Amino acid sequence: VLLYESLYLLFAPEHKHSSLALKVTHGLIPCALVLSAAASLSAPRAARYWRPVVMLTAVIAFNMVVFTMLQIAADASEPLTVADADEVALYQLAWLFLFEMAIALNTALDFLLVASTCLTLHACYIGLLATQCGWLGADAFLIRGLHVTCARTTISHAAGLATIGGMLLLLGARRINRFERLSFVRSFFLQERLLEEGRKIAGQRIELLGIFSDPKMTRRQTLELGLQPLRLGQELKFLVRAIPRVYLELVPAATFSDARASVLKQKPRIVIFSGHTFAQSGPGVHTLAFEQDNSRMDLQSTPEQFVAMLVEACEQDKGRLSCVFLNACLTLSLALEIMRRLPQLTVIAWSTITEDSAARYFSTGFADAIGEDLSASTSVGIDGAGCCAPDVRRAFTRGCQVFCNTGCHFGDPQPHLDAGETLPPVQGTVLMLTAGPAPGLLFAWRLAEDGQELEAEVLDDGSGASHFPLAAGGRSSAEFAMAQFAFGSGSGPPSNFGAAESGSRRDEPRSQTVRALSPRAAAAMV
Repeated sequence: VLLYESLYLLFAPEHKHSSLALKVTHGLIPCALVLSAAASLSAPRAARYWRPVVMLTAVIAFNMVVFTMLQIAADASEPLTVADADEVALYQLAWLFLFEMAIALNTALDFLLVASTCLTLHACYIGLLATQCGWLGADAFLIRGLHVTCARTTISHAAGLATIGGMLLLLGARRINRFERLSFVRSFFLQERLLEEGRKIAGQRIELLGIFSDPKMTRRQTLELGLQPLRLGQELKFLVRAIPRVYLELVPAATFSDARASVLKQKPRIVIFSGHTFAQSGPGVHTLAFEQDNSRMDLQSTPEQFVAMLVEACEQDKGRLSCVFLNACLTLSLALEIMRRLPQLTVIAWSTITEDSAARYFSTGFADAIGEDLSASTSVGIDGAGCCAPDVRRAFTRGCQVFCNTGCHFGDPQPHLDAGETLPPVQGTVLMLTAGPAPGLLFAWRLAEDGQELEAEVLDDGSGASHFPLAAGGRSSAEFAMAQFAFGSGSGPPSNFGAAESGSRRDEPRSQTVRALSPRAAAAMV
């Protein structure tokens, strides 16, 4: 519109008496100002200031257009009459509405900025009318030596129309702004959902399933058994930050049925369980402590059910599930049972009791490495489904390094707790189990002394961890720790039952927070 106005003034015969500077100021300069402002905003450094640039450009261009109109009208028709002045005032009103509509409808300014810009334009228009009509002290205005008396009635009507029109325009802009925001929010979430579904259809399905279980206990049980809630919320928060959301599925406060349904439905590549364990009877395989619907501990689930769930998941989607991470105390026996049934998997487990914070340190390093692999597909392999395959070995190494860098040390804390120490110098031992070169043999990987590489030892999945140095009773240290923790044949709990045997998870200096429950503790809870 500005370009048309400037070309019309340059070539229209009735405006040949107007000076070129006046014509350029009325049309070409405002047009060039708008175009140059739009061009300058394409630069990244200037883009951050686009709001004040748009507002100032509109105000300056409007004033240059309307303040020259009366002089141009005087050049076109001499002598200038009251009717001509009133007609100019109406043209100025039209330009006011044009600029206000452009600001309200054609820019992305917030409503408050739109309102402030329109009010500024309105104030400029009222001031212009006041100047032209002599409202600032003169009864007439002078154009090229011609005295013209202002028709106050017409000017008053123009001012009223400008006020009413501006208010209606702002009300409409407010409604449009609100609807645009709602539409943007809805379209954004719909687009994100569509993109997520597209990624899943393309093969980018859930890569990591986090199962978290922290059963509630009464105050009496807490005092008698020395149990403290796990700080699983911190692990969950870090998983959400480390793993891209499209690859992550979380099951908080998980019952066994919740875990089974999620594993079979989502078909994850990596399954992480974080919570307590307890021994149902004797020093056998420890059971993962799931929750019931009332948030109490589920004492009916068995290790066989958990292993059967993993077997069903592998049969349902062959080759998808590749790693199981049991982030709980004394899960080596369960890991061996999983490897016996599913030797193609990689299982990470704690062969000893472990402090809650130490287990959390390892899991954060593990999740961080998995998240890096999922975020950068160039650093990982691609499977047949076109999806990223995280490097579990690298993630295990990262977890061990974070564990050591935070001041923790690998080893079995149980003998130190039995000796009465409240702060053992070691916080637990984590192993990564993979299939060995021969049937029935497994590799147990751990961090080497250099802290950079992994070293492996051979396990026998039928007889347990035979490579560990023998301890009391001719059993390995891992088996001895599990047997001592279970104390199924003893006449009563040892003196430090509340600190270690019952699975106390306190982080205070006087106790060791661990992730396991003994059969006596489980029976007391029943």
